[in-house]
Amino acid sequence: MVFKEGQEHMTSPRAQEDGKAVVGSRKDIRVVTCEDQAVMRAYLVNGLARLEIKAFGVCDGIELDAFLAANQVDIVILDIGLPGEDGYSIATRLRQERPYLGIIMLTARDQTDDRVLGLDCGADLYFAKPVDIRELASALGSLHRRLRLNRPAAAPACWRLD
Repeated sequence: MVFKEGQEHMTSPRAQEDGKAVVGSRKDIRVVTCEDQAVMRAYLVNGLARLEIKAFGVCDGIELDAFLAANQVDIVILDIGLPGEDGYSIATRLRQERPYLGIIMLTARDQTDDRVLGLDCGADLYFAKPVDIRELASALGSLHRRLRLNRPAAAPACWRLD
């Protein structure tokens, strides 16, 4: 347990290096970020990895589709202004194809109409750039907890004896 001097209450036994309590584990969250700007993509992937979130990066909808076909992912972080298929279209398609996938829009478009459209297209959350990586990580954790509660249990393996 972690006790602060002069305080009698306890905080979580799992704490970050800076002494701030962390609730729950982020180690089982798998995220792919679809961002065409390499610097921003690296910031997200590396920043989330430092916060114990398994993060991967792709640069467009084609790479995202290939990644999702080959990997299990809990949440997708989408930019809107992508080459080829835009983030709104990808969110709409993913929501139809994968109803239990978390979708977060992260974009420079910060007008109310953009936010409403993103949410209406299927995003669970919408953030405008720049975003603090700690706030994004907390939102990922919150969304992941909610998704776990609502995701149907996997069907039991079927055995067949010949």
